[in-house]
Amino acid sequence: DLQAASKRAIAGAKMKGEKQRLELEFRQKEADLVAAHKRQLAALSKNAEKAESEEAKQEINGEREETENAKVFTEKTTVAAGAASASQGRDTGAPTAVVTASPGDSADAVVNAFASLWLYGGDGAREPAKLSKAQQRRRKKRTEDEAREEALRLEREEAGPDPGQVEWELLRTHLQKRNLAIHSIAADGHCMYRGVCHQLQQISPQGVEFAPEHPATWAVEQLRDKVADFLEANREEFQPFLDDSAQTEQGFANYCGKIRNTAEWGGEVELQVIAKVLQRRIQVATMNQGEFLLLTYGEEFPEESSPLRLTFHRHLLAAGGHYNSVVPASSKTSDSDVE
Repeated sequence: DLQAASKRAIAGAKMKGEKQRLELEFRQKEADLVAAHKRQLAALSKNAEKAESEEAKQEINGEREETENAKVFTEKTTVAAGAASASQGRDTGAPTAVVTASPGDSADAVVNAFASLWLYGGDGAREPAKLSKAQQRRRKKRTEDEAREEALRLEREEAGPDPGQVEWELLRTHLQKRNLAIHSIAADGHCMYRGVCHQLQQISPQGVEFAPEHPATWAVEQLRDKVADFLEANREEFQPFLDDSAQTEQGFANYCGKIRNTAEWGGEVELQVIAKVLQRRIQVATMNQGEFLLLTYGEEFPEESSPLRLTFHRHLLAAGGHYNSVVPASSKTSDSDVE
């Protein structure tokens, strides 16, 4: 090869200059060979891509032609079969043969169906024609899709009923006995505050004392501000019931800041604060291990005042707990199903 010839020629050279000249010549030849090889590879790659493209086009055209042929064949042979079999039935009294085929069937499937008719001189269905690559791919994909759907169905059966739906139905049933129904609230982090606002609009159409001018669009932000203000003014009363991160002065300030400025979820502490801010009882209907519970916040306030009513759902959303509002069962805004 080139490298071996180069070594022999350089070894046989007597002068240093001659050796250098031979070495340069062989290096140039080697570079030329590499360049030529790269050009050949590029040409082969281009030809391969062109061939693949042509093959893909042929497959697509073949599929289209196959579909069109199947449609035409189905239309023609269905008409012919109907006429001929009807005639044969009149002449011989034999039962009428019926073959059904849809435009979606392959041409081979249609041909095999009609080949089984004695009307066409056939003695049974033919062996199916060899599938093209495109047909094989479609059949494989269809099989995989069916297997995947079956696996999902079995998984759903093993998992049992959706716990969120079960919880909803139990709450709905218990509330229905009290002539009440669930009203869905958006799940956006403000659900507890939105539920309280919705309740205030229901019991006080003219608005509440600190937002009387916009009763229909009573802002969640206003309620959040009131809660944060009340917490800051009564830190010693509520701080022990907050999580560890809120036990320092800075942590408590951060906690109140999240209530005021973010979509941070509200919980039991916030419900206690809202009850005190509004000086009204809040009732929360919820399920706990199959048991219906009716929790009351602000028990120190008079019972004669209409309480604000919410539902708490532990399993309705994958992200966590969720609050909805409660309305009279006759209300047009009540929900019969999970939204």
